[in-house]
Amino acid sequence: MVTISTWHQSRIWMRVFTLSVVLVASGAAFAQDLPSGEELMDKSSVASGGDVVADDIENFTVRGKMTVQNMGMSGSIAMYMAKPNRAYMVFELPGLEKLQRGWNGDVGWETSIMQGPRLLGGSELASFLRDVDFEAQLDWRRMYKSATCTGEQDVDGKACYVVDLVTQTGDEMTMMIDQETYLPAGMKMTTETQYGEITADILFKEYKSFRGMVMPVITETSAAGQTMVLTIDSVKMNEELDESLFAMPKEIQALVEAQGSEKTP
Repeated sequence: MVTISTWHQSRIWMRVFTLSVVLVASGAAFAQDLPSGEELMDKSSVASGGDVVADDIENFTVRGKMTVQNMGMSGSIAMYMAKPNRAYMVFELPGLEKLQRGWNGDVGWETSIMQGPRLLGGSELASFLRDVDFEAQLDWRRMYKSATCTGEQDVDGKACYVVDLVTQTGDEMTMMIDQETYLPAGMKMTTETQYGEITADILFKEYKSFRGMVMPVITETSAAGQTMVLTIDSVKMNEELDESLFAMPKEIQALVEAQGSEKTP
């Protein structure tokens, strides 16, 4: 014979079980309601002005300053990018450093006062090419082979979707896309450098449109205990660029020739 107390206990456990089922189902429904990573990346491409890049822009030049907050130092930075796949960047820290990087379509290189000349390769070169390929705003699939939305996260006061990305070279990173504007609000990535792997947390702030191309004016990067802030002062498009900007320096050419001779049997 079932007692009253046992009957009540059975009812209570049944309610707990039912509530658990509802919560699990609700969680599954929430997960299913997340947009796909591909959809979010497509919307982000449109929001960034991908069509403008494809139709109207042949090259552009970005100038600004880079500040290393923890060290109280700042210098100038300039980046030149031209279709289809050429790039040159120079960062100057007065009295201390002049760092140059380039890509002529075949060779990635770097020269600096502290490290001298060297060739870029592997994940380090792939990361540099992602940074300077402005056509990737039109077709993100050129850079990434998969995009998966894994949840939501607040970034710098903005509600964002979290999208896990895998690059064509197999590197993994996470992008946070603003739910309102569909512009990237932040990114987390690990980059290969000559000093080893470095994990960076990046915030993109104060987006502005430059002839329809939407870019963050401020990029804040925290890595290896340092915080670096890139502030864009000007963006110019379709200028007459000196072709020598994309030429390899003599010391880099020497490295390329030496590397070629080493491969020759």
